[in-house]
Amino acid sequence: FYSSPIICKNDKIFFSSSDSTFSINSKNGNIIWQLPFATELRPIITDDFIFLASKNGFFLNINSKTGEVVWSKDLFKNSQEIKKNKIGDIQSILLVSDQILATTTKGYFLFVNYRNGEIINYTKASKAGFFSNPTLVNKRIYLLDKKMRVLVFN
Repeated sequence: FYSSPIICKNDKIFFSSSDSTFSINSKNGNIIWQLPFATELRPIITDDFIFLASKNGFFLNINSKTGEVVWSKDLFKNSQEIKKNKIGDIQSILLVSDQILATTTKGYFLFVNYRNGEIINYTKASKAGFFSNPTLVNKRIYLLDKKMRVLVFN
């Protein structure tokens, strides 16, 4: 059994168990919706949407109020260039401007269009791979690599 981080926003609690993702009313504990998709990765939650990703590169955009799937994409399935064995597992996701930034275990950044799940670009950002998840501060992305170096990206 595993659980993703528990996130509270707008009187709702969001989390993923080993087989589903839930939205729960934080005032009365009632389940608002449940979706049969599980992930260990911290989701991105906006007022209208929840972006979920699996380590295997499956991305979902969910309507945060209804739990309906807006779009879903398997990033590695249809790409000729981007293969999981080359770039590694998805390690984290972060909303940066109008893109989803996904980091991978082999040190890659994937930039994904939040409107449709299409890959915009990708790049090798660290030869060592990432130790931490990225943090956005003053329009800069900070993370630690596996050699414990602080990496800063504009």
